[in-house]
Amino acid sequence: MPENENGFYVETENERQYLAGNWKKPSSVLGIHASSRAKRGATALFYDHLKAGMEKASARVSTVHLAEKKFNPCSGCFKCWTQKLGHCPIQDDITELLAAIPDYDIMVLATPLYIDGMSGLLKNFIDRSMFLNHPAVINHKGRCLHPCRFQSMPNLVLLGVCAYYEIEHFDPLVQHVEALAVNMHMPLTATLLRPETMSLMDRSAIPKLDVVKSAFEEAGEMIIKTGKISDNLAGRVSAPFLSREKYFQNSKAWYKGQKKEKNG
Repeated sequence: MPENENGFYVETENERQYLAGNWKKPSSVLGIHASSRAKRGATALFYDHLKAGMEKASARVSTVHLAEKKFNPCSGCFKCWTQKLGHCPIQDDITELLAAIPDYDIMVLATPLYIDGMSGLLKNFIDRSMFLNHPAVINHKGRCLHPCRFQSMPNLVLLGVCAYYEIEHFDPLVQHVEALAVNMHMPLTATLLRPETMSLMDRSAIPKLDVVKSAFEEAGEMIIKTGKISDNLAGRVSAPFLSREKYFQNSKAWYKGQKKEKNG
């Protein structure tokens, strides 16, 4: 795809291929693990199984735990645009990582649900990546959009985890990522949502947990091979561990335990 005379790409190569329904098996994946609990917790548990499936399909997966990095939020200085730097001027633990994003075929955003959205760690990471776009504003298919500085970008996979029982709690997060996928020229190819992680405290959930972990591995393999997952597989990823009634019993017990611990 030729670069236009202004030095940017209105449509990147990965966008063009995705919209045409073409899928080239990716070789490199960047996993952005955005839980504040780093390698502990439910987000890490399910991400690890997704990663295992991707590696089974011969993809090379590089994982970054944002909680282990020291980095600042975007300062709003616009130097990456106004001074034609083409990169973020802030020098910290993610500076080189941000610059390497276009080198990957897929980027996985793995985040717990924090008050109806992505974690603060992930939001700060996304904000810092705005230099990947060109500062020009164009009219693209009836909406304002920044074009991309790069000919190709990674496609996105979203992995969301929350303690609530209903999958509908993820709606604002999914809508946000769908929007940034357009604005950042990174099509959202697959969404994996795992609610009800509070039930993992109940030993009776273990048999179904094993089924869900297998579903995440299968999803990772399918994403690499086909660029998507089936509705059936998405359903298995999100399938309930326990009944709704049992969930509320456990959540009530958990609350009482926390209150008792706080009061000594």
